[in-house]
Amino acid sequence: MQLTEKDIWEEIERLKAIAIQKAYAAHDDILSDKYEWELGVDICEMIGGNFRAYIKESDLKNLTLMDYPVRINYDNKTIIKLWKEVAS
Repeated sequence: MQLTEKDIWEEIERLKAIAIQKAYAAHDDILSDKYEWELGVDICEMIGGNFRAYIKESDLKNLTLMDYPVRINYDNKTIIKLWKEVAS
């Protein structure tokens, strides 16, 4: 099944809502820098905006989506994940 831009945004919003619920239940700060998006390069192309398919590595540090940093995955081109960092 081919994802549409609407499907992608709905999945992004769903994942963020789940993260907020889990953080709230764990008395964690969802707005902290502990969270990071991982998006496949094809997903970035589809949602448009400030994303480019091939950005210099140094520029990736400044990408954000819904207040969280974005890591672009060039291997798994269709991944959409919101990660909580475990290392501090």
